[in-house]
Amino acid sequence: MLELAFKKDKADDRKQWLIETSENAFVDHSIKTLTYTDFVNKELIHFSISDNKRGISCLIDGLKPS
Repeated sequence: MLELAFKKDKADDRKQWLIETSENAFVDHSIKTLTYTDFVNKELIHFSISDNKRGISCLIDGLKPS
């Protein structure tokens, strides 16, 4: 999962991962342990989506993030 999130040669797989994610997937903060898979799929994914929204220009909004 960490390779999927960060390796340059996994960019196409990462695009599919971002498309297929559920916006309602969040980490249960009441549990004491967290797997890498849960962290990547339930926390890092939301950061990645937000980062893309900020980084990709939008023509409608004057090429600023929407």
